Amino acid sequence: MAKGRASVRRRVPPGWRWPIGIVLIVFGFLGFLPVLGFWMIPLGIAVAGMDTRPAWRRWRDYRMRGAVQTPVRERAREIKENAPRDP
Repeated sequence: MAKGRASVRRRVPPGWRWPIGIVLIVFGFLGFLPVLGFWMIPLGIAVAGMDTRPAWRRWRDYRMRGAVQTPVRERAREIKENAPRDP
């Protein structure tokens, strides 16, 4: 997935990514046809979302929610629980 995204970022200019993503989504709904398929819908969302800052943030947060973020959250919780309290 990362190689595909990097390839699209290199080869497709920023102004064209959104329209290409929309076209892929539309053709994805014609998935019952031989060449077109339902696989085009998530691909279109990924391509269209490359230059959309909120979508990029959600994707990054989704990827970081796994094992990378868990120790960080646990450590933050420990620091918060062990912090001295004001009387």
